[in-house]
Amino acid sequence: MILIRTKEKKFKVKALIIFCLIMGYLLVNNLNNRRLKKHFDFFDSTELSGLISYIEYREKMQVISLKNSVTKYYFHPYVVSTNGKSVFFDDLAQPNDSVYKPAFSDTLFVIKAKNEIYKFTFYHPN
Repeated sequence: MILIRTKEKKFKVKALIIFCLIMGYLLVNNLNNRRLKKHFDFFDSTELSGLISYIEYREKMQVISLKNSVTKYYFHPYVVSTNGKSVFFDDLAQPNDSVYKPAFSDTLFVIKAKNEIYKFTFYHPN
């Protein structure tokens, strides 16, 4: 009888720990999705036009600022294919490159110094 209760308690403790871990994962995932959506909604509703002053990859997202602005725009661009090669946003875009995106557009244009234009679409969180 004592062994059974001890085994039952161990099972209950293990089940409770697994349940807490799953709930913790779901909570963190939900908070992260909300943060991504907040950043995306701001980025999506903004018209971007200007020169890049700042660019980095942070928190699984690209972050850019434009010259004469302190605002940071977070987004997750898809890889584009150019001449049969995959091009990543952070490998292509550099400070002093121009960017243009109308508000609520699904395409961000990167214009390089030689008037080369690259089109990036981006991930839309639910």
